[in-house]
Amino acid sequence: MFVFVQINSDTLIGPDSSVYLSRYADWSRLERVTFALDSVTSATSLFTRHFPSSEAGTGQFGYSGVTEDRLAGEGASYNMNIFRLTGDLSHLAAIIILLLKIWKSRSCAGISGKSQVLFALVFTTRYLDLLTSFISLYNTTMKVIYIGCSYATVYLIYMKLKATYDGNHDTFRVEFLIVPVGGLAFLVNHDFSPLEILWTFSIYLESVAILPQLFMISKTGEAETITTHYLFFLGLYRALYLINWIWRFYFEGFFDMIAIVAGVVQTILYCDFFYLYVTKVLKGKKLSLPA
Repeated sequence: MFVFVQINSDTLIGPDSSVYLSRYADWSRLERVTFALDSVTSATSLFTRHFPSSEAGTGQFGYSGVTEDRLAGEGASYNMNIFRLTGDLSHLAAIIILLLKIWKSRSCAGISGKSQVLFALVFTTRYLDLLTSFISLYNTTMKVIYIGCSYATVYLIYMKLKATYDGNHDTFRVEFLIVPVGGLAFLVNHDFSPLEILWTFSIYLESVAILPQLFMISKTGEAETITTHYLFFLGLYRALYLINWIWRFYFEGFFDMIAIVAGVVQTILYCDFFYLYVTKVLKGKKLSLPA
């Protein structure tokens, strides 16, 4: 027996069908979210979670707290803007710069292996939805590149070029990051489910994953120019994503407090570095961080 629930003129929910929930982000833009449902019960659950301030029957839904990747992971379409695109490209540039630096010099000197392990953990826990859903070729390609490059970097540092790795200066206690971040992910998340908790964990961890690298630079007293370029593009990626969030909130009414707060924390950690990069590196001087 099939049971269908009519929410409004263009919304239909039923077993073995799809649900098309229309939402107006800023009273002028119409977006469609498609969810594959098996029962009316699951439809109700998804409806309650993703549209907590819904006004049934009007076709207008307030929403917050569901991030782009998690929302996309459940079948939603989302818009690309110039800030998100350039942010992705800056992130990709940072990864390529680091890999080329290591490969061409055949040395991992000045690179924190611990930071790279944390980034590999970030991408692994964030992109588990690769196993459950397909969003777009661009989305999948970027995720695979991030994961693959992060593990390639870890392999070069700890195995192939292990003799060049400066472990004596890479001494940051990463457990002081992983344990609190893991606890926070359990306490503050959008939904208490394994994938959502792991996604939240990755967001929190990424905001502080660069600390071992900055700590290592402060211990050695300076950083190679190519390493500073890597850090600059990594920080630029996060700054551009913050602008992306502002853009999306202003033009689409979409925001995610967890991602925004974590992004602000991460950007703040780069502030001193950005200043030194502009005042020293761009003028041909070596960068050093205060011990």
